[in-house]
Amino acid sequence: MDDIFEVQDEVSQEVATLILPALKGKEQDRIKTKPPASFSAWDSYLKALAIYNQTWAGTDQTEAGNTAFLKLCDDAIAKDPHLCDAYVLKARRIYGNIYETGHHRDQRQENEALFHDLAFKAYSLDPNNPEAVSMYSRSFNIRKDYPQRLKYAKQALNLNPSHAGSNQDYGLALLNEKRFEEAETHIEKAMELNPIGRRAYEGLLPLLYMAMANSNKSLEWCNIMYDRGSHSRNHGFRAAIYVHLGDDETAKTYLKKFRELRPEIETLEDYKKVAPGICVDYLIEGLTPIWEI
Repeated sequence: MDDIFEVQDEVSQEVATLILPALKGKEQDRIKTKPPASFSAWDSYLKALAIYNQTWAGTDQTEAGNTAFLKLCDDAIAKDPHLCDAYVLKARRIYGNIYETGHHRDQRQENEALFHDLAFKAYSLDPNNPEAVSMYSRSFNIRKDYPQRLKYAKQALNLNPSHAGSNQDYGLALLNEKRFEEAETHIEKAMELNPIGRRAYEGLLPLLYMAMANSNKSLEWCNIMYDRGSHSRNHGFRAAIYVHLGDDETAKTYLKKFRELRPEIETLEDYKKVAPGICVDYLIEGLTPIWEI
């Protein structure tokens, strides 16, 4: 049940394109000093990257494709155990598998452990690689060590302030600190730097506006997200939002739909366990008056 509402992490994965960013500052030095030790390893890495970017661009991930991708990553690592980018790339896919509700749902614990290992290895190999630092930061997020999450997300951003993914990750880390206006600025910056990923970034906006208690904006974006993909969570979100807007009858309609689709969530305590942390107070405050009606 704990993967129902992890929208923050889903957004992180959806916008994790590895289209090469403009190189800035320390990244330029990294490229100069760390060329591939094995061009055969680099070739395997690039083939894996092609599969990853195809999946990110909208092609459905099949289990066969997942297996082929991971084999190429492992080939690259076997040929060059110091190829940081191969660890980063594999970590990104494993991160997605953690939150997937299909093939890998029952492998969450194993995937989390593997992700932590890959993220630590990537960071150890090259702490000046912003992609590696971002993965390391996410490792702390999974562990709910939010101060360390913020520390390394900031480090990744400092390495390349023009990197869309680093802006996004730092924005997500700021949400844990309830620094919502700053988070909004960095998420908007990520969208500006990576317009192709705008729709995925926008998946975070309903949560951000609920956390900011902006009910009108959160309702607007919940409706947009539901139209794009009819996920049951949006019924729960809209039930809470409508209570805050003073329309309890509409709120009860959405709550009824939500509870029919999610019968395992029987109590508000159940809901609280899986609701997005950044806006859980807003959601519980909205749902409390109508939950038992």
